[in-house]
Amino acid sequence: MSPVPLKQFLPDATPTGRTVSAADLLALADRCEHAGPAEQGDRLRDALDLVASAGSPVSHLCCDKLERVLVYTHLGAYESAVLALMPEGATFTGARLEDGSVIGQVALGAGTGAHSRASRVLAMGWLAALLRTLARQPVGTPEHGETLP
Repeated sequence: MSPVPLKQFLPDATPTGRTVSAADLLALADRCEHAGPAEQGDRLRDALDLVASAGSPVSHLCCDKLERVLVYTHLGAYESAVLALMPEGATFTGARLEDGSVIGQVALGAGTGAHSRASRVLAMGWLAALLRTLARQPVGTPEHGETLP
């Protein structure tokens, strides 16, 4: 796979050095959880933009997979994009309930985990759960990164 310029998919992603707070991650998780099928690409780009704007090119989200995440997002393979964001060693599950809602759950090696109970699409359930898990991750753990609280 040849390198994909970040700016091609995230035109507003400019490292600002700002700190990404737990509140930022939780707010985006809520938007992901309530996103419909047509909004998946936008929410994935929002997540990547949030991390890129912090000046830490997804170090806590497996930066070696960023190229793959961008390609998957561009192609509409949203579940694959979210799975590529999962940190090494993450445990995740997902299920569709009888009413059509989706449950996503993510746990990291440090024992920190979170879930999404009201998503309409699996990719957004996993992304919301991942963002919530990262917001709860203790400072200084590899999955957390230095830019997060």
